[in-house]
Amino acid sequence: MQFDAKQMSALLKKSDSELWRIVSMAAKAGGISLPEGQPSAGDMARLRAILAGKSEKDVGEALDTLRRARGES
Repeated sequence: MQFDAKQMSALLKKSDSELWRIVSMAAKAGGISLPEGQPSAGDMARLRAILAGKSEKDVGEALDTLRRARGES
């Protein structure tokens, strides 16, 4: 699942629960299982910042955030 700048802007304006639902669906489509429960507000804020930046470094940070959400170290 890929997003252009306009779609990403709209995505980032969604509520935490809506954003997490979309991230979870995209992860599932990519073969990554995430917990059904939404991450903490702090992790969601980090995820938003990462998605807004979209650099390779940020992708690594996004993966770390998703791993924390799954309960991994």
